[in-house]
Amino acid sequence: MIREIESKINKLKNDIVKIEQTIINIKNKINYDDIKTSKFYINHQQKRVFMGEREIYLTPNEFYIFEAVYFNSENITTFEELTNLIGYKLVGNKYVDDFTKRNVSINVCRINKKLGKKYIKSKIKIGYFWTDNEVTT
Repeated sequence: MIREIESKINKLKNDIVKIEQTIINIKNKINYDDIKTSKFYINHQQKRVFMGEREIYLTPNEFYIFEAVYFNSENITTFEELTNLIGYKLVGNKYVDDFTKRNVSINVCRINKKLGKKYIKSKIKIGYFWTDNEVTT
């Protein structure tokens, strides 16, 4: 019984370390000033995204997925990175897994629909990547 509890505690500690490392990795790739590109204006502080003059209204989870994939555009952002970044919430004094691959998939669909084009594409069983290809959703 005690070994089971110790094992679960060690697993949670390892999960927390992975979450923290993923957050650090993504934060290192993000410049927290406002970002303006040819297509987007991203206000990180207010968690707002504009496409030209039009604001794209994203939920907090959608914003974090958008930001993670957009700023990691040279690479694939894995499911694990996304679920570690936004998939745990603090309940009391412990983290609870509250985000699944399916949740990520649903949020990516919603983001692409809101953008009007399929900018975020999936690499089956691996994760997501950003593309500027003009594929209408």
